[in-house]
Amino acid sequence: MTDVPNIPNFEKLSNVLKEFKESSDEDSIWIIQEMYEIEGYDQWLEWMETYRPNELP
Repeated sequence: MTDVPNIPNFEKLSNVLKEFKESSDEDSIWIIQEMYEIEGYDQWLEWMETYRPNELP
């Protein structure tokens, strides 16, 4: 497993992703919007797509 990178709010974004996966369709839009607004989202998403693509919806 790859070490956690030095990306702002990496753990917070990962936790919000878990919340998204457990949410209803109605709530998921708000959760995604919240993720976009968290500092480090773009870096986090790029890292996830490279190292953990199976964890993304």
